[in-house]
Amino acid sequence: MIRIPENFNRVSQKTAVAKELSRPNYSLFFPVHAMVMAGVINDVPHRNRKGRSMIDSTITLYKLMILYLLEKAGFSMSNAMLADYMVGRSYTDFFRLQEVLTDMVGSKLLEESREPHTTWYEITDEGRQTLSYFDNDISPEIRSDITSYLKENGYRLRSESSVSARYRWTSDGGYEVLLSASEGNEELIRMTVHADTEETAILMCDNWKMKSADLYAALMFSLLGDADGKRPV
Repeated sequence: MIRIPENFNRVSQKTAVAKELSRPNYSLFFPVHAMVMAGVINDVPHRNRKGRSMIDSTITLYKLMILYLLEKAGFSMSNAMLADYMVGRSYTDFFRLQEVLTDMVGSKLLEESREPHTTWYEITDEGRQTLSYFDNDISPEIRSDITSYLKENGYRLRSESSVSARYRWTSDGGYEVLLSASEGNEELIRMTVHADTEETAILMCDNWKMKSADLYAALMFSLLGDADGKRPV
């Protein structure tokens, strides 16, 4: 987690966050000629010939792209959704993307929740703060590419996340199960329930995915009905 003393000014805060963003992870380095050709990292500094600056800048670029994508989308995205953009557009490969995501969760830039068959990521307040410091460091080409991607795929991405069933471990040893359903841009229902075991959490998620419409209808009938279970006229 990035810890910033209260007496830091904005310049000092940006410096502290920059060090965290570019924390070296040498396994993430790869040839970035495609992005150079596209003009998206034409301002990458070359302070030494050993490639350290390029590695740090590439790590930072990945993190900023993911933060910007999530912030512009306005909803959480699954591992597959992020890979569709980052890998599908040849910015990196799948395995390197997983390392970056894991690092961002550990740094509290992203919050992670799980479904039985995938992982979802949501930008945190700390992630938004970090993005605000470096928003101008994202090139116009990348901004345009992300905007185009969301314009082309926004409806599909929202549809895929319209019925959400996720769970995450809690400090008390149980699991928090997050269930929601939406229609278009309108969220119909969101609720959080507790599960004692991961198996129970997975069962709840599976049942919500299969029965969310029926469960929502039953809940609304109960909420709008009278004490005898009769719906008001």
